[in-house]
Amino acid sequence: EEAIVIKGPQDLTELGLRLEWLRQKLNHLEHEKLQFIRNISHELKTPLATLKEGTDLLAENVVGELNTEQLKIIELMKLGNISIFDLVENLLEYQKIISTQIDLNLSTFKLSHLIERIIDEYQLLLLSKKITLKNDIEPVNITADYVKIKTIISNVFSNALKFSPQNSTMGLTLITTDEETLTLTIEDQGPGIDANIQALIFEDFYQGKGLPHEWKIKGSGLGLALVKHYLNAHKGSIKLLQPNKQYCGARFSLQLPRNVEPHNATHI
Repeated sequence: EEAIVIKGPQDLTELGLRLEWLRQKLNHLEHEKLQFIRNISHELKTPLATLKEGTDLLAENVVGELNTEQLKIIELMKLGNISIFDLVENLLEYQKIISTQIDLNLSTFKLSHLIERIIDEYQLLLLSKKITLKNDIEPVNITADYVKIKTIISNVFSNALKFSPQNSTMGLTLITTDEETLTLTIEDQGPGIDANIQALIFEDFYQGKGLPHEWKIKGSGLGLALVKHYLNAHKGSIKLLQPNKQYCGARFSLQLPRNVEPHNATHI
C-alpha cells in the first residue's frame, strides 16, 4: 500500500524506482482482477435468473404437457442451473471478502433448521444421483451470521455431492461437542482427497484433480476457500478426517462456536 523509496547511492535509488514500478503494476493487475470478477458475476446473474424461470415454467407444464423424454431434459437443465448458480454465488462472495471487511450480521437461529433447508435445496441433485443421505442432526441453536453459515455448509455439502458416485451414501452429523462448540461432519464415498494436495484445497482458486465425468460443470476453486474465510471470521475451524469403512471419500469436520461475539469481524 505504501510507495517504495530507497535512498542512497544511485544503484540503490534505481532499484527503489524499479520496485515501485512493480508495486504499482501489481496493484493495477489486482484491481483489474477484482473488476473482472465483479463484472462477470453480475452479468451472469440476470441470464441465469431468466433461464431458471423458463425452466421452472416448462417443468410446471405452463406451455403445455411435456412427455417423459422432455421432462428428463428439463431435469438436466434444472441441475445445470443449480451448479451455475453456486459458481456465480461463490464468485460474488469472494469479491466481497477480498475487497471489504467481513462483518458478521449476527442472529440466533436453529442450525438444524438451516441444515434441513440446505438439504431440501439439493434434493434434486441427491435424487438424480440416487444418493442416500444419512443424517443425525441435533436440534440446537447458534448465534452467528445466518447467510455466511449457509454458504459454509452449502459449499462443503455440494462439494461432497459432486464427488459422490451414483447410488452411494453421504453422511451428515451435527452434535454438541461441549457447551461452547458444535461439530458438523459431512462425509462421502467418493474418491477422497490425495494426501499431497490436502494442504492446498482451501487456497483461493485452487482446483485439484478432474471431477468425475458425470459432473459436467467445472468448479471455480473458491468453494472451500470461502468456507475457510468465513469459518475464520466466526472463530471456527475445518479439518479433514481419515477415511473409514463406511465413508471412504472425503470426511470434513467443522467446528463452530455456539455464540459468536459481535467483535469477531475479520479482515482478509
